[in-house]
Amino acid sequence: MNLLALEKAKRRYRVAKSSSEALESTTTYENFADHWYIFLHAAKGIYTTLEQVSKSSAQAKQWFGNKNKNRKHDPLLRYVTEARNDDEHGIEESTEVTPSYLYLGVAEPEASSIMRDQFGNTFVNNVGAAYYFEGGHPGIANLPQLTSMDGKTVLNVFTPSKIVLKTVHDRSGQAFHPPKVHLGKYLKDGGPVEVATLLIRYLDRLISEAADFCRQ
Repeated sequence: MNLLALEKAKRRYRVAKSSSEALESTTTYENFADHWYIFLHAAKGIYTTLEQVSKSSAQAKQWFGNKNKNRKHDPLLRYVTEARNDDEHGIEESTEVTPSYLYLGVAEPEASSIMRDQFGNTFVNNVGAAYYFEGGHPGIANLPQLTSMDGKTVLNVFTPSKIVLKTVHDRSGQAFHPPKVHLGKYLKDGGPVEVATLLIRYLDRLISEAADFCRQ
């Protein structure tokens, strides 16, 4: 492999890694989306560069061919590839912000299942919750006050908003859903930060293997 091309691939790797790490500390969705965009395109650039230089020998070409097969069959690698292509040719983002939810009087075995609010309404819950508020949080004013009628604790649950991956599509319209598996192992949450972190680890190994060809 060509050493200059390898250095170019390493530069793109550093950009992709820097953007992936920035995803964890962003405070706005706009900044997150900017770093995700840079990450997607820098990661794709690594493959583009290595593909060109792999044509220098039959052994390198076979190596890259196997890596390209992995990219097509591994759910995480394929998703990131298609997310970048969709970003390039489509108009929708591959990430979105889900709203926060506040649930009051959640039905759980240890929690109260019979409650009454200050308005005199009685709730008998076996599933779900007595109230829920999209975009709500524990500090909002005038929340319903629930009193347990069975001696158990009233359970309230707050789920914060978060940034998640969306389904992307190729030019033919085929859908690629957010990955749940990478290299045979299940992902923990499948969010963009985890996906970016795992891809960076994979690309690090890819660069190392490419460097081995340069030493031969």
